[in-house]
Amino acid sequence: MLIMLFIGGMKPKWFVFLLVAAAVAVPVMILVEPYRLKRLLAFIDPWASPKDEGYQLIQSLYALGSGGWFGVGLFNSRQKYSFLPFAESDFVFSVIGEETGLVGCLFLMLLFLLVIYRGVKISLNAADKFGSLLCGGIVSIPRDCRCPLSATAARRSLCSCLPQACFSMFRETRRRRPSHIYKRFAIR
Repeated sequence: MLIMLFIGGMKPKWFVFLLVAAAVAVPVMILVEPYRLKRLLAFIDPWASPKDEGYQLIQSLYALGSGGWFGVGLFNSRQKYSFLPFAESDFVFSVIGEETGLVGCLFLMLLFLLVIYRGVKISLNAADKFGSLLCGGIVSIPRDCRCPLSATAARRSLCSCLPQACFSMFRETRRRRPSHIYKRFAIR
């Protein structure tokens, strides 16, 4: 949401106002509900409650740690079977880290940075405001394009992310077509 406001041209003083309001509201919201405070404390020290709130985080750390430098091999993860809850969605990075290791995790982060870089570049070079907002919005929602492990989640993720990326690239090529494609094939 903040990225879309920034791309839309919101003034910096309003961002400061929103950040101050969030800095006041977040602690209040954490203290109002006791489960939020428990989850925050479990995030800070998961071994304080290893069988309750900290279980999922501890299992994800075990998965990342057992991957080592190069991992245990694709589809050879042990943590995703019965140990790591929600391995197909929330903690998929832990499974990727176990299977491909540190090298695979760094490669995946590099790919995400490349997609974000290209999306921002397309957004900044868009021919109109709609194209800029569209590409900026697509880049700002990576949570819908995470790497799924199940076939159903893979179909859903590809069906939602691939058209978005293709549409962004289409808008870029449509804007640049007269300058670099037609001039090359112009009849003289």
